[in-house]
Amino acid sequence: MVTDYYISENSNFAKKEIKYLNWEKDFGIKIIKIKRNGKYLKVISDRTQIQPNDTLTIIGSNSEINRFRMIYK
Repeated sequence: MVTDYYISENSNFAKKEIKYLNWEKDFGIKIIKIKRNGKYLKVISDRTQIQPNDTLTIIGSNSEINRFRMIYK
């Protein structure tokens, strides 16, 4: 399953590097794209910092994404 996840201004994930999120380890989901200011970032690495108002495209199984969304609405 592929879906988008919006990072709000007051999100706990804002201003954190991807490597510190541990989403792949904790939930089995991976960030595959980041849309920022209307454009997709060309390069994403574990050092990429998530910013408020980013839209993350994530991939994982239905159950992994549903479990993630239940915890981080």
